[in-house]
Parts: sequence; C-alpha cells; structure tokens
Amino acid sequence: MHPDLKKLLEREEGVVYTVYEDHLGLLTCGVGHLIIEGDAEFGQPVGTSVSADRVDALLEADLGVVDEDCRKLFGDFDELPMEIQLVCEAMVFQLGRSRLGGFVKFRAAVDAGQWHDAADEMVDSRWYGQTTRRAQRLVDRVRKYAS
Repeated sequence: MHPDLKKLLEREEGVVYTVYEDHLGLLTCGVGHLIIEGDAEFGQPVGTSVSADRVDALLEADLGVVDEDCRKLFGDFDELPMEIQLVCEAMVFQLGRSRLGGFVKFRAAVDAGQWHDAADEMVDSRWYGQTTRRAQRLVDRVRKYAS
C-alpha cells in the first residue's frame, strides 16, 4: 500500500466522527466508511458519535480491503509505479472493486503502462462526471507521471 494513501483519503473524504449520510444518502462514518450490516454503527441514527479509535480501526480495515482488491484487479500491482499504485488504490477506495473492475480499458492501459490512455479512460467515465474535481486530481497525477 502506498504510504500516502491514508493522508490522501483523509483529505478527499474528510474525517467525520459521527454517522452521516454521504452524497448518495448512504450512512457513512469516519473516512468515507460505508456502514454495513455487522458494523457497530449499523442502524444507528445520523449524528451518532464514533470514537477516533473506531474511525482508525475502520480505516485500517478498509485499507486492507483496498490492498487486496488492487491485487485482484491488477495482475502485477506491486510492479506498478508507486504514483500509479496510489491512484488505483484511491479509485478502489472510492468505487469499490466491482465498479473499478468495469473500467476494462483503464485497467488494460494501466497493465500496459500506457499512462496517457489510462488518464483518458478515467475522464471517459460516469465516475468522472459524478466526482469531477476529485477524479481530475487523480487524472492529473497520472498525466504528470506520464510526462
């Protein structure tokens, strides 16, 4: 896992010590953690307090899933340049493995080391249209790496 991933996600997602609704109306807490059945926060109302230790534990668990998912999506993930790893990890965190798995041309471009094509595929997605500023920051990282 890229050493800057946690800082990047905290900056992009924010750190919230209560249960809140995300932009899709889904219950969330901490650093963009989608609350699921089995979480202690499941069924708790918006505004319920979440401790700093719990937020950290949820983020660490989520980062473990991100790492595992990246290895499943990208055959030689450890061989990718660190900057590209960071972008892929951030995308998996935001989108999840199944949704990023649908970015077939993006993943092919990454696997082939075709960074400009990968960036173009990022822009040519519904994800980019939904979270344009955030996505553009990741696109910029890929384009800068390609230069």
